[in-house]
Amino acid sequence: MNLLLHRPLIESLLFAVALAVGMSPELLPMIVSVTLSAGARAMARRGVIVRRLDAIENLGSMDILCTDKTGTLTEGTIVLSDALDARSQTSDPVGRFAFLNASFETGIENPLDAAL
Repeated sequence: MNLLLHRPLIESLLFAVALAVGMSPELLPMIVSVTLSAGARAMARRGVIVRRLDAIENLGSMDILCTDKTGTLTEGTIVLSDALDARSQTSDPVGRFAFLNASFETGIENPLDAAL
């Protein structure tokens, strides 16, 4: 529009950049919500139901998550039976790293951390 009004090109470009930068913080929560809901829909197509959208962000940052809930409903406890490496071999270092990670976690109590 500024070109049709014979305004300088560089000033129009700078105005457009300033406008985009000014609007970005306002639109960021909406962009994050839309992106996370798209992830929830993609996971739903694969049979995964997500109750909290922010959980998708945490799942996306994981490389590997292996868990088995067998016994949780009947006994009410989570028990660590083995720690395996990428080759499915029992690995003491993997268990130690998981223990250290669980030890330094702060915030909400997690039964999985307690089992580690």
